[in-house]
Amino acid sequence: MRLPPLLFKQDCCCQTTHYLYPKGSSPRFLLPKNKAAVQVGLHFFLPYLRRNKFWIKNVFNFCRKPQCGTFSEEIRDTLTLTTADVELCTMAIGIPGPYQKYTVLQLDRQLIYLTISKIGTNEATYKLLINEAAKLQWLNEGKRLAEHTPTLLKKKNKHDLYVIKESVGEGLPVLIKRDYGNICDFLHLLHLESGKQICFARSNVFRLLHDRYARLKSLLTIEWQQRAEYYLQQLTRLDSHKFRFVLAHRDFAEWNMCLTPKGLYVFDWEYAQFEYPPLYDLFHLHLITKAVRGKLHNKYLYSILHGRHVSNYIDSGYELPIHYQLVIYLLDLCLFYLESNNGKDEGDIVVQQYAAMLDLLNKEMRIN
Repeated sequence: MRLPPLLFKQDCCCQTTHYLYPKGSSPRFLLPKNKAAVQVGLHFFLPYLRRNKFWIKNVFNFCRKPQCGTFSEEIRDTLTLTTADVELCTMAIGIPGPYQKYTVLQLDRQLIYLTISKIGTNEATYKLLINEAAKLQWLNEGKRLAEHTPTLLKKKNKHDLYVIKESVGEGLPVLIKRDYGNICDFLHLLHLESGKQICFARSNVFRLLHDRYARLKSLLTIEWQQRAEYYLQQLTRLDSHKFRFVLAHRDFAEWNMCLTPKGLYVFDWEYAQFEYPPLYDLFHLHLITKAVRGKLHNKYLYSILHGRHVSNYIDSGYELPIHYQLVIYLLDLCLFYLESNNGKDEGDIVVQQYAAMLDLLNKEMRIN
């Protein structure tokens, strides 16, 4: 795979500052020649590989004759990088698809995290980054949330690239069992600051569910059409009722947070939306890590529905019933993933397992 020329001037070995790693059709990183900077960059992007210090230290030894090159003039100009700055940058290459983005970690001369820049090269990623910039501006306005989230430093549209630059949070990788108290404290604060009572039919999540399904319907299989329409119909029972909705991160997983002396620090807000169910992020936290490994078993659904893992959030009358919140979460995420893959679920282990959970909800929990 060749990176867009707007990002990377490839095969110009006389000016080489970076290597594509791994070489071949699916590189994940643009690594600087500076080996100390490589180690720091990979520690940042792959925090759960910290125990594998040998692999990170010897990454170039596993890749003979790497593809080489340097950052394009457009990227240097857009990010305001000198040649010396470029030599201390690591770029993570997003998963190929409509939402692929490129993320640049910049270090200072002491190899300390300086900034993160996210780069969009198409309309879909432009929209995501514009959304993240708006959410960060809102989060930065409140002092209590600002210390737990990145500071938006710059947003820029230049050379057909949309870029947002943010501050970097530095902390320990999060482990759910060990750090669950900090996770709940952050969500309580987020919900306190963003919560509002509104009729379900007027909520943002209602609109997004129906709009996305309308765009997707003609691309979906009959099975998925029937599944989506059944649950959208079930959710109409909530239309005229008021419930409390909050800002949801919508990718609230261990890899998008770290633990600092001030508590949980949460980043990557590009998918965040206001007026979502309060349990949405907790469902994602507990389910997505199992789903991506293909280990989401039926018994876990039962434990969720009986209040395990989310008991701190099942309280007063403004809450949506837990099974409806779970339906909204599963359906919303499935439709989002399906839209990114032109309505197809082949090979998508997350969508397949979430679809099975929706079917089990219908069969076993009897949402009538």
